[in-house]
Amino acid sequence: MSKPALITAISEAAGISKKDAGAVADVLGNAISSVVNETGRLMLPGLGTLKKVHKNARVARNPRTGEEIHVAARDAIVLKASKGN
Repeated sequence: MSKPALITAISEAAGISKKDAGAVADVLGNAISSVVNETGRLMLPGLGTLKKVHKNARVARNPRTGEEIHVAARDAIVLKASKGN
């Protein structure tokens, strides 16, 4: 789902304007990112667990040209989905 589609869904479900729904989506995204970066994980019942993981530096390859590309180490947020209802 794209961000505009999410904003439309929030707007229709909550009966608010798309501008307000966009603000809700932005605040929610920032809050989730902040909590995961501070604590390392966030459990969302019915959805799953967001967890901060470290990705080591590596060498990748451009499939079109075969050129090697160096990818820097970084932290990422991954979602482990909860079991279905």
